[in-house]
Amino acid sequence: NFNNYVNEFRIKEAVRLLSEVPENTRFVHGFYKLVGFQSRASFYRTFRKVTGSTPAEFKRKKTATKRINGNRKSF
Repeated sequence: NFNNYVNEFRIKEAVRLLSEVPENTRFVHGFYKLVGFQSRASFYRTFRKVTGSTPAEFKRKKTATKRINGNRKSF
């Protein structure tokens, strides 16, 4: 439905923002409002439905991936 369609765009923007945030930055209260959600609960529920993880889990995985990729050496 239309709401799901719009929410997917909102989550894509949230993923983009979370991917750009430095690893030591904590979540800012109201982050869900930046991407168009009216409640934190609906943001978390939709984020998990679309990505398979919570925003915090997603950020942790991204940080771990950046560390692993950043520590690789070329031979």
